[in-house]
Amino acid sequence: MIAGQIGHAGRCATIRIYPDSHIGREKAIVTWHRGRLTWNVALPKKPPARTRPPKVTKEVSAMGWVEDPHGQVLLVRQKRGRKLWTLPGGKIEALETVESGLHREITEETGMRVTYAAFVALYDRAPKRNLTFLYRVRLDPRDTPRPQASEIQSIRVWSTLPRNSSPSLRYFWRLLRGPSAGRKNPG
Repeated sequence: MIAGQIGHAGRCATIRIYPDSHIGREKAIVTWHRGRLTWNVALPKKPPARTRPPKVTKEVSAMGWVEDPHGQVLLVRQKRGRKLWTLPGGKIEALETVESGLHREITEETGMRVTYAAFVALYDRAPKRNLTFLYRVRLDPRDTPRPQASEIQSIRVWSTLPRNSSPSLRYFWRLLRGPSAGRKNPG
């Protein structure tokens, strides 16, 4: 269906032709001016090229909050890099569920098996493109801690936040212990 508008001013007449009555997006303009007929066809504008948004990926990690009856939390000290204290856990592999990755990582780092895990919180470190899932974890009491020699320097329980702790440990510590949970141990 083609709709149109006719406008005239003195000796000039303009007919605007619109497809499917979409006023404002004319397809052709016919102008009669001083005895001359002009016909201008408005070609549709080329749509902008579709650009794909940048592929955004995040690394997914899982950590375990293991607390004894006295309120002390099990931490591991990294052997590489800045040698920070952190919660046991690590990166989740591509075809692994978060919880099975948590079990694998804790067993690898501490030598102890997980008997219970319940999701507690999520830490989204956007600048580092990392999501870390925190689980409250119970370990098999029959197991003895054996740090993984290649990754873990030592395993220890702490009642306060160590000075040289990882950003994820600081975040989760304050989340579970309150904003006033400060650093007291030299670590």
